[in-house]
Amino acid sequence: MTQSTPSQIWQGLTAPVRGLRVIGERPALWGLAVLPIVLTLVFLCLAVFGAVASAGPITHWLLPGLGDGWMFLIARALVVGLLALLFGAGSYMLAALCSIPINDRMSEAVEAAMGDLPAPLSLRESLPRSIRHSIAGFLLWVLCEIVLLPLQLVPGVGSLLGAVLGFGVTAWFLAHQLLDGPMSRRAMGFSEKMGFLRGHLPWILGLGASGTLVMMVPVLNLLGLPVLVAGGAVLWVELERDRSV
Repeated sequence: MTQSTPSQIWQGLTAPVRGLRVIGERPALWGLAVLPIVLTLVFLCLAVFGAVASAGPITHWLLPGLGDGWMFLIARALVVGLLALLFGAGSYMLAALCSIPINDRMSEAVEAAMGDLPAPLSLRESLPRSIRHSIAGFLLWVLCEIVLLPLQLVPGVGSLLGAVLGFGVTAWFLAHQLLDGPMSRRAMGFSEKMGFLRGHLPWILGLGASGTLVMMVPVLNLLGLPVLVAGGAVLWVELERDRSV
């Protein structure tokens, strides 16, 4: 029986919930869920330490005549905040890149837990492809966001359209990241992956939308990524069983 489009969107939207259930029922997956969180926390702590440690010298370098009074303390606090944002964003991206092997292992384990047939490529064989395509997808997302940026300069309709399209673009590429493990293990090329996403648009937008909403919430974005990865694997298996892949 063919699903309606709203049902397809709902299936994608709720896939992370089913992914969380798979993780919760299998203690062997708990370590894979915790490792990316620990890795991200370590990188964020290093970023904060680096921001605090380097703020003083940088403030003196930028404002050499400020001295060490209260004006210096205010300027230093502003520099700490700016550096924390910059270092934090960089550390989060670095942690995400370092977590690709862990997330791919989580994806593979969830597929196996759901009784899916082994993929043609092992994790070791597919990992370089997955890393390359994840980086390519990220760069393409940045390019799309830059293209949409001028819409934010148009008051009213332009800003609203830019926000809606930006959310959609982010959902698309986040869904790509969440499904990249299963696709890479099946030796799919980057253009083939994009074709799969276009061919399963309702499911992809549902999965990507739920992922984007999770990633927008502080703390939840730190805890939620392993669950989203598991949700992507669950959705892949469901589509494969429904002969939709």
